[in-house]
Amino acid sequence: MSPSPAAPTPTATPPLGELVAFIIGWDLILEYGVSVAAVAVGWGGNLNVFLEAAFGYELPAAISAPPEDGGVFNLPAVLIVLAVMLLRSAAPGKAHGRISSWWASSSSC
Repeated sequence: MSPSPAAPTPTATPPLGELVAFIIGWDLILEYGVSVAAVAVGWGGNLNVFLEAAFGYELPAAISAPPEDGGVFNLPAVLIVLAVMLLRSAAPGKAHGRISSWWASSSSC
């Protein structure tokens, strides 16, 4: 897998050096990790609200709340991240091809 020409790490390597590109790459990984965690906690809260509204069942706060709200382990957030990861890694090249071909066929007049 070759890097994209517009990706930050290969773009920063020639003028700034490999160490700066290495730091930029790991900074992006940390940034993505923090944003994924925040989105997963929000989706986990929405899942808990849905379970209570649809089935009258609410998950215990110890396994459904973020640690700053008194939870111990946010199980819905972990399950949502794992589900998205499995869906995305099942066929990484095929999903983009299907979307691109659908877009091309629907946008041509």
